[in-house]
Order: sequence, then C-alpha cells, then structure tokens
Amino acid sequence: MKLDFTIDMTCPWCYIGLKRLQQAMGEHPEHNFNLCFFGYQLMPELGDEGITYQDNLKRLIPDEEKRQAAHKKIVTIGEELGICFRFDRKLIVCNTLKAHQLLKACPQEKQMELLEKIFAGIFTHAMNLGHTEQLAAIATEIGLPLTINLEKETSKQAVLADFHRSSTTPIITIPYLVIEERFPVQAAHLPQVISACIRNML
Repeated sequence: MKLDFTIDMTCPWCYIGLKRLQQAMGEHPEHNFNLCFFGYQLMPELGDEGITYQDNLKRLIPDEEKRQAAHKKIVTIGEELGICFRFDRKLIVCNTLKAHQLLKACPQEKQMELLEKIFAGIFTHAMNLGHTEQLAAIATEIGLPLTINLEKETSKQAVLADFHRSSTTPIITIPYLVIEERFPVQAAHLPQVISACIRNML
C-alpha cells in the first residue's frame, strides 16, 4: 500500500503525525507499506541561521495564554507518543532545504529513522539543522555516510520539485497523508483514525 506523507521539519505537528502514522501502520501487519516522504516548507523565507521557535510562535500566537496552552497541548500529546518536546530550550527553526535534501538522498529503509532523528534534533536537542555539520552528525549517528554535497545546485532540484508538487497539490494543512494516491488524510489525526482510513482502502 502506497502512503505519501508531506511534512516540514519545523512543524511539531508533523513530528506528532509521524509517530501516529507509525502506530497506525503497526496495526496493519498484513500490509506491505511503501512510505514516500515529500517535502514542504512552511517558512521558505528563513535562512540557515533561522529564528527561535519561541519568537516564531509569538508571531503566530501573540496572546501569551493561548501560546502556553498550545505548548501544553503539544507537550502532553508528545509524552503519550514518547516525544520529548523541550520548549524550555532555545529551539531553532530554520530553512529546511538541506534537511529535506538529506532525507531525499537517504535510502528508503533508513528514511524513517533519519526523520525521527531530525525532529528530535530540532525539538529535543535544540540543534540548528541549517548547519550542514549538524546534519552530518545525525547522518553519522544512524550509519549513513553524508555522500551528498548539500551545497550543490543539482542536489537541490529533486527537493525543489517536491516543494513545487506540494504547492500545486490541494494540501489543506501539514502533515498531509495520501493513501494509494487517491485518499487524503490529515495526518495529525489519532492513530485509530488513520488506521480506519487504511482499513477502508481494502
């Protein structure tokens, strides 16, 4: 069964959606899933140095009380899924082009592990993944040699094609899942909702 999953690494809900998708897939051992990741950029205007997650959230949610409620909700859901969101740290959100390039260049069987490490790098360990050396450290950690030159123009083209695909697809919000190229699902749904959608495709 083909699953197309559109994400951006700056989005905590994409991290949550990834974990929920993993749980939903685990409920269907009868399926051989072909999981394909597609990149999306929520903030393409950011540079490699980025901005703090906290400053960006202040821009999106000016009200302090609502902002704290949003944090609490994400942290609570994260704990249920085994995610440690560290909003008490100076988290950096940056341009995710290089991170998407690394994911695209990664063998498919390693992509899930790599993506989890990237999300944890941003939201738990406060890494700046606009820095190539920090992406290289993550790649090395999972036994993936960084053989791609992330600065090369040609290495950007496949990812830029993904960004174009995402911008021309009627994506309402991310994370965004499409089952068998025809059934769209908002991928931050509870695992049982995603699982039911998979079951309905039988």
